[in-house]
Amino acid sequence: MFLRSGIETTFFWAASISAILVTSFAWYRRTRLLQHHILLIYLLLTFSLSLAVVSLTDLTNFSLLGDGADAQTGRLLAGLFSFGLISLFAARLSGSYPLACAWWFTIAAVYTILPGSDFRDIAEQYQAIVTGIRIVAAGAAFLFISHYKQNLNNYQYLSVLVALVASITFLIPPTSDNLPATLLATVLTILVCVLFRFERRDASVEAVLGLTMLLLLGFSSSLTSMLERILGNDHPATAVAGSLLFFIPSVRLWQRRYQLPRGLLWVSLFSFLFLAYTALVTDSNSEHLFVGLLSALLLFITALYLYSGNSSPQLLIGWRQFFSSTYAVCAFLLVLFIGCGVYSLSVIALEDNLGPARILALLKNTPVWPGDKRFIEIVLKDEGLWPEQVGTADDSKECLGDHIRKIRPAADRYSAVISVSEEQNYQAGITTSARGYRWMLDGKRCLLMQVDKNSPAGAAQLKRGDQVLAIDGVAVNSFKNRQSFNRYWDRIHQNPSVALKLQNPAGRVRSVAVPLGRVEQDPPISTVVSSPAGPVGYLYLDSFNDASFQNIRSLFSHFRQAHVRDLVLDLRYNSGGDANKAELLSSLIAGQIHDGKLLIRAETSARYPDRATSYTLKRQPESLSVSRLVVLTTDETCSASEVIINGLRPYLPVYTVGSTTCGKPYLMHPIRFGGDILYPVNARLFNSKGDGAYTSGIKPDQKASDDFTHELGDLQEEMFKRALQLLAAKPSPPALFK
Repeated sequence: MFLRSGIETTFFWAASISAILVTSFAWYRRTRLLQHHILLIYLLLTFSLSLAVVSLTDLTNFSLLGDGADAQTGRLLAGLFSFGLISLFAARLSGSYPLACAWWFTIAAVYTILPGSDFRDIAEQYQAIVTGIRIVAAGAAFLFISHYKQNLNNYQYLSVLVALVASITFLIPPTSDNLPATLLATVLTILVCVLFRFERRDASVEAVLGLTMLLLLGFSSSLTSMLERILGNDHPATAVAGSLLFFIPSVRLWQRRYQLPRGLLWVSLFSFLFLAYTALVTDSNSEHLFVGLLSALLLFITALYLYSGNSSPQLLIGWRQFFSSTYAVCAFLLVLFIGCGVYSLSVIALEDNLGPARILALLKNTPVWPGDKRFIEIVLKDEGLWPEQVGTADDSKECLGDHIRKIRPAADRYSAVISVSEEQNYQAGITTSARGYRWMLDGKRCLLMQVDKNSPAGAAQLKRGDQVLAIDGVAVNSFKNRQSFNRYWDRIHQNPSVALKLQNPAGRVRSVAVPLGRVEQDPPISTVVSSPAGPVGYLYLDSFNDASFQNIRSLFSHFRQAHVRDLVLDLRYNSGGDANKAELLSSLIAGQIHDGKLLIRAETSARYPDRATSYTLKRQPESLSVSRLVVLTTDETCSASEVIINGLRPYLPVYTVGSTTCGKPYLMHPIRFGGDILYPVNARLFNSKGDGAYTSGIKPDQKASDDFTHELGDLQEEMFKRALQLLAAKPSPPALFK
């Protein structure tokens, strides 16, 4: 459908109505508008119409830059459109507004600030094509101007040439990686300079100064790129050459000092010399000169504006006139920066499909921020899967975690808030202020399920299968129910050290004190075992984070070298994580044969259809041709772990051994606000057959209990043993790929 509900339609109509209102106001006040008023109107029209182009392109899914790149295409087209529009406005004003060149510094800045104008915004594979098109277009424009130059007066001619110079400078940015394009752009710039200098000798001095400054700014970046390609980065000769480029015109200005108004002379000298100085400053210090550079250019623009059409060297300008001119320039820049900020935020929202909640997240610590708890409610109502069921909670004393548990819908068991530092530690596989073991209750027995070797518990020689008899002297079997034990366990584990009385599987009893400390996640466990059907790989993954996947490719490379065709994937304690890592793991398992096939599709709410994401199998150098997959599961097997099972079942036999999984066919796109990250449930997951209804969990094909008497990966461990027995009992499909 051409028009859909959502942010694209909202931005399109908002931009269109804004353009209509600005145009209507300009027409109504047309007889009373001053020249700088007209420039402001043209500027607002540029923002409004450019935003309409972006939103319309995104709305219709039109793309020149590949599938799914409609928003990027919109940015590129809006950049070209806005530049052409600005050029038209400048040429339109040039006959009665001789300041076209001076304002072009400001107007060209609009284009460079607009999202989509930067060459880096274009996908790498399209950069050479777009560069070629831009060079051809600039060359054609140069030939066109050369042919019709006699039909233009000095200022019209100047305005058009400045537009061409700015297009060469900003549309064909110099780069050391594309030296031919840089050389062509430099040649065109020089030709423009020659064309103007030798054919319009009667042009006013301020016009010549303005064009010279713009030419030097463009030529300086081209020269720097070429010298970096020849001499290497950070070579002293590069800085010296860039400095001389601005120093030489300063000498020429001084030689003609008696032909220039005194104010214009000194401002121009200061601007050129300051730019010469900044060319010598290293990159590490240049950021401190940004305010000075901006001030110098602002002063230069003001001087051109003030002295435009008054080239008499005896002319003196009063302070009132000077401040009036400065006020006009500053007012224009204020509108420029505000407009650029609103436009940039809107385009980013369109490209990244940001709704009101995600735009609001960017405004944390500003006066419009509604508060963290109110923000969480807004997010769940804006993009959650059950917006009408989101509750409210007014208790200001509760933490964010308790707040979200109170207000989230009944079907939402997973939306949560964590700090940025917690997320970083999770990805690194690090837990601070922890002890390093997992436990479970079996009746009135407390058993250790897993012990991290690099942890205080590992240092105290705790082992999987140890039974906790007492905690700080309180017997475990003395608790009336699970809830009372959990409350005591959570409270006692806030202490700096916990005294545990343990009994190992052999019956030996001992007491240890386990302090708090830093816990580093154990690496994945992998092995290859022999079976009648051939080598069987075993892989235990604790989570889908950076730490677990640090060496995942080398593990599968080992499986590949061992000719593994059957794989036992142990996800019994894996609660999920990054969906992209689930995509990679699935590709390593089945990407060799099923390259390019859909793994899962995440479908968001109807408010944001463009956020639907597909994850596909991609052949990797380490990919296997697994014929059968067995996944070991418990009720802690969740989210991305379930993606592996559900996503691969359409393509190969996938069996589960253990107990029913947690049941989370959802995806959570995070939202960062300040120092916290909100993970709302905002997408449903479906495999290539449309299956995704496992909210009650994925039931095991063969039930098996978690065997704490053996370590993970042990051939006698109950779940692993049952998996091998299942593989032996099931017929092995023929090899499709070797």
